[in-house]
Amino acid sequence: MPDVQPSLDAAGINSTVLVQASDSYADTFAMIAEANKTAQIVAVVGWVPLDRPAEAQVAIEAYRPSGVVRGIRALTHGYDQLDWIARDDVSSTLKLLSEEGFSLDYVGTGPEHRESILQVARSHPQLNIVLDHFTKPDIAGGEWEPWASSMSELAKLPNVYAKVSGLNTLSKPNWHADDWKPYLKFMIEQFGSERLMIGSDWPFAELNGHFEQVWSALVEILNDYSPKQQDDIYFKTAESFYRLA
Repeated sequence: MPDVQPSLDAAGINSTVLVQASDSYADTFAMIAEANKTAQIVAVVGWVPLDRPAEAQVAIEAYRPSGVVRGIRALTHGYDQLDWIARDDVSSTLKLLSEEGFSLDYVGTGPEHRESILQVARSHPQLNIVLDHFTKPDIAGGEWEPWASSMSELAKLPNVYAKVSGLNTLSKPNWHADDWKPYLKFMIEQFGSERLMIGSDWPFAELNGHFEQVWSALVEILNDYSPKQQDDIYFKTAESFYRLA
């Protein structure tokens, strides 16, 4: 938190959700410990072994007393099996997550990942899923299809949300807010502001610019939208999705 605090203060951010960056219990318990001493952290997205349902159940029970773990993520976009999230053993754990009131953060990076999470979302309509970083379209290369068609299909499912995050690391060096406008406009048209939430992607945002630049660019774009839409994307969707209010 001391590393990111100046950026949070500069952007006027007074609450944040920590999201896992390692498929490990150590990472999740470190985030819980940080949340216990930092009022600014209002929720944690942790990790469980999604392909080991019995162990996942034990992990969820271990996290429950903290009161801050609201969702689960695994770094499945780096796994060799592109449709890993749609495996039967993983499906058993996803069913458990929905029954226990946990959400799923999902990172996808291509058509196979998008098709797999579409299948999962249809199979688990009670599981709320958020697509991190718009599932990483190649903004630098001007990718539109098949990304747009995939997102349109996902947007038809009311349990699927998306994060406005990581757009700068998908862009060319010396990017500009205008590079992102078509993507955000499309996502607002498809999902509505009530299923979009802003995310920092910190510290990875520092790989192609500085967080303050990223935040300013997002503010510039969102200023074109209504106060209600802005409130949704800045905080209301996250409050609802992570059950904070």
